[in-house]
Amino acid sequence: MLRILAAERLKMKRTWLPVLVLFGPTGILLSMMVDFGLRRDFLLQQPLDSWSILVKEVSALLPLTLLLGSTLLASLMVGAEHQASSWKHLLTLPLSRFRIYLGKGIQMTGWLLMAGILMVPVFAFLWIWFEMGKEVPWGSFLKGGLYPVLAVLPVAMLQLWLSVVIRNQALPVFIGVVGSLFNKLLPAWMPWAYPGNSIPVQIAWEDNNPAVWVPAGVGVGILLLILGALHFSRREVATE
Repeated sequence: MLRILAAERLKMKRTWLPVLVLFGPTGILLSMMVDFGLRRDFLLQQPLDSWSILVKEVSALLPLTLLLGSTLLASLMVGAEHQASSWKHLLTLPLSRFRIYLGKGIQMTGWLLMAGILMVPVFAFLWIWFEMGKEVPWGSFLKGGLYPVLAVLPVAMLQLWLSVVIRNQALPVFIGVVGSLFNKLLPAWMPWAYPGNSIPVQIAWEDNNPAVWVPAGVGVGILLLILGALHFSRREVATE
């Protein structure tokens, strides 16, 4: 498994994937700097503590960014195999298909976690730059970055499976984009709603409850990864 993960990491270094992982937190940082720069006084007058105000503003972008990022991430990771027609070579290696798929899922999870961890300095920078409090709540920053990431795992694993079984990546990307754009309109039990419902403060969403949706995201994500790996191990992948 370690060899598979190492090989996946080397392949991803040749793609735009590292740039994509950095782009999300950087884009949120720049957007929030403009938002707070223009509306700081108004925002801080709200009857909420500083952390809730910060998370409320960031939550307008973070769930959507993670959902779209998961869609593009899956397409980049698997699309390279389809475009290079390398499935045939890959599947002839003395490696378990189950482990090959599992390696892609673990690698994808790692990139998403990296994006979540990068949100911690983003929160910290905004907190300090706009003088939102003397004590920096590092624990809250970590929850704010990682909770939505853990909750987005079901969508990430679903997009991974779609990208593997469908050669033309336009369809998986279309499904992912539609689900991402309409995530706030979907029922709470649908995976695309999980990231918004996992924001670690009570805000606009009626079903916003990280104690429920973060474990649900992890559990459903692991289940979909295993089911996808089982399906991949028994399915003929197009190699032409």
